Amino acid sequence: MRIRSIAKITALLLSALLALCGLAGCSDAAATVGEQDVSADLLRYFTLNYRDDLGYTDEEYAADPAKGEELEALVHEALREVMTYRALAEEFDLELSEEEEAGIQTSLDSLREQYADDEEYQEAMKAENLTEEAYRELTTLQLLAQKVYEYLTSPRHNIIASDDATVDGDIAAGNFFSAEYLYIYYSETDKDEKIAFADTLYQALQSGSSMRELDDQYAAEYGLAMDYVELGAFTYTQQEEGFEQLILSLKEGQCAAPVVRGDGILIARRQALSMDYVEEHYSDVVQSYKEREFAYYIRRYGEGLEITYHGDFENQKLWEIQ
Repeated sequence: MRIRSIAKITALLLSALLALCGLAGCSDAAATVGEQDVSADLLRYFTLNYRDDLGYTDEEYAADPAKGEELEALVHEALREVMTYRALAEEFDLELSEEEEAGIQTSLDSLREQYADDEEYQEAMKAENLTEEAYRELTTLQLLAQKVYEYLTSPRHNIIASDDATVDGDIAAGNFFSAEYLYIYYSETDKDEKIAFADTLYQALQSGSSMRELDDQYAAEYGLAMDYVELGAFTYTQQEEGFEQLILSLKEGQCAAPVVRGDGILIARRQALSMDYVEEHYSDVVQSYKEREFAYYIRRYGEGLEITYHGDFENQKLWEIQ
């Protein structure tokens, strides 16, 4: 199971680029976000990937405007985030080094070498809704995001302060949490069986069994496809939104009933935050704090950026993009 945060959406979507049209954007932009141009390739990348995730058909989009609005909200959130990195890079005069620019092409060449021939390579790119131009642009944005993060969290600039007193006050304010979870994988052929098994585990947990012991018993002894994860300390935005909401809906020590997800069943428990753990892993806690504040900064900045479509995209619904 992958428990991911909204703040890490870039790490998921930006997998590897220098935009061929340069940092300021392309002249044939499909859209603008604030003053930043968005290429057609980049717009298609986000739109088609989110459309794949949502899984709605053309007929469903045409019949229900709310589904189109759901897709638009996801695409706009992603565009505002990545274009915020580009806007802040310009504001802070941050650029890629020659080595970084050269590394982008090297990365793309290495990717191509993984396939037997050009046809197989092109099919793999198409399956990910990628073009080489989009790959380059996404990688550039990823590199810029790291530079912006380092700039904002640097003690030299003190834009996002992370001294011990600030972090300690944040912990004392109750902005860090702890949890553990079991994730039981299933296939379509044994889904009902695994759901019933998850209910059995849940009842055992309600009776006082520990997750670690159950994992040892069933995963180790019987080879069951199951993960046990203990999250010692995390803060807002550090986990996938649905998981965060689930944990925060629980009281300390309370276990949530099994939740069926895409490829497995989640059983999660909220735990009391151990100050011994915090002290032992203090540098990780500070890092989590900085990542959260960075996510908030990017979100606030991006909320004020207006999105405008151009050319063929001006009157086209996102779900109609091919």
